[in-house]
Amino acid sequence: MPSRAPRPAADRVCKAGEERRVLWLVLLAALLLACGAQRSAAGPVRPALKGAIGTTGAITSGDVNEGGLSLGLAGLWALDDRPLPRFEAGLMLLADDMGSETGPLRDPNDGHDMGTTEILHRAVYAAAFRVDLEPAPVKGWAPLGSGTWGGYQIVDDVRGTISNIEYATGFSLAAGVRYGFRTSVALAGVVRYHRVFDERVGRYVSFGAELTWW
Repeated sequence: MPSRAPRPAADRVCKAGEERRVLWLVLLAALLLACGAQRSAAGPVRPALKGAIGTTGAITSGDVNEGGLSLGLAGLWALDDRPLPRFEAGLMLLADDMGSETGPLRDPNDGHDMGTTEILHRAVYAAAFRVDLEPAPVKGWAPLGSGTWGGYQIVDDVRGTISNIEYATGFSLAAGVRYGFRTSVALAGVVRYHRVFDERVGRYVSFGAELTWW
């Protein structure tokens, strides 16, 4: 019986990417279920669900550094039930686009220049432990500070086909200003500095809006 040929490296990378996407969905579902369970539970300590959207920039390393969309989702629980100020801690998921690198597109028959095309796209995903300092607001306004530490996944693809996946650790520090519209909803402008211990990403900044729901 002939032996089965080994799978090409590209197929193994694509399968690994599919498995990682499933893992991210499982982590996200677990976070949402945990937040829902805590909200339905009686007691003074309730979670804060925080969703962020913005853009990335100031990418200092790598050949892909034009930036792109930044998304974040976090579930945080107060470390005690005292009034503000207080600390909150929990899990944060990140999805940050580093941008794309373009190159010349040439006719395969005669080499004629047909413009440019994407030759590499890079995205960064992370699951991190997050700690926030929640100051007491003054007339609805309050500064905020945040820090994370966790694992980063760096994914390269070419027009949707994954070509490489790497893993690294990293941290982030954030500061911003928040305004509370009601006792359970607040909107903040946040700037977050990221340090990823991988030379293809290095350091970058994400900035945008973060909605908090208690």
